Amino acid sequence: MSLITLQFSYSALFGRKIGIKEILPAGMCYGAAKNLIFESGYINHGNTIAYHPDHIGRGIWISMAEEGRNQLLIRLPSPCTDEDIDDTIAIAKRILGKYGTEMQVNDKAMTFQQLKDSAESLRTANLHVLHETMQNVLDGHMGSLILSCALHPLAFGKKEADTLWAGTDTHAYRDLLHRLQSIKAVYAQPQFYQSKIEKDCIIGIYSLASKMRCILPIHPSIPLAYFDRSRKKFQFDVKEWHVSLYSTDEKKIIGNIPYDKMMTALASEQYSYYDADSILIEPIDEEKLQSMNEKEDIPTEHSVSKQNASV
Repeated sequence: MSLITLQFSYSALFGRKIGIKEILPAGMCYGAAKNLIFESGYINHGNTIAYHPDHIGRGIWISMAEEGRNQLLIRLPSPCTDEDIDDTIAIAKRILGKYGTEMQVNDKAMTFQQLKDSAESLRTANLHVLHETMQNVLDGHMGSLILSCALHPLAFGKKEADTLWAGTDTHAYRDLLHRLQSIKAVYAQPQFYQSKIEKDCIIGIYSLASKMRCILPIHPSIPLAYFDRSRKKFQFDVKEWHVSLYSTDEKKIIGNIPYDKMMTALASEQYSYYDADSILIEPIDEEKLQSMNEKEDIPTEHSVSKQNASV
């Protein structure tokens, strides 16, 4: 769900591709997912996410025109933070001031002054969405709510919703988004492979590296990137979940362990609550990692690629 969508046309610059660095105000950064992992400074087929490192929120989704086209699209998801709204308006100001383009806001022609004047109503509407969304979580109308954020998804359960469902601003929401995304840790994403033994068996594998903080799900799941919206289902089912154990000293995979056994093998002091769906695992030493190893190899063939999937 988008709070606001901005579209810019720049016919006078037809044929010229605008660079992301030209349109971002000072201090802002950008990046995109590469093999499901966020990479700073990366643009994925003209798409990237802008954010401010001092208040990392939902992120501002930017789709830049390909060569020979003359449009640029900016989408701000909802619920976002007040700072996300301010950053979006600042980007619009820079684009309009630098290129003198035409702007449409939610398919309606608008000047920058009109956009600026609408800031307060945008904050009010966004706050209403935040309250309503978190109230739905508290009421049990959904399990955990997964939101795509600037650096990676975050899951909100009743613990988070209880803090965020009320209030006159988005400050608590902003602080939570920033705190979780500022933690220096590897946000693990699974890879999928076809079993050599059972041709209809898909194996999901997460990685756990020694001596590194890592964010892993409590229950493994297929990322939304593999969801086929046209069929309203995931592209495949996963029959087995494993964790690949990576030695940073030896710089290689030393073995693997079934996912449920990895969770059991972790001592209580080795992990803590991260969000409604994930835990934060503290650095594991090489000896402990070696002791967790159960198998030397998983019989897999080729990896499973994303087809017709979108987030």
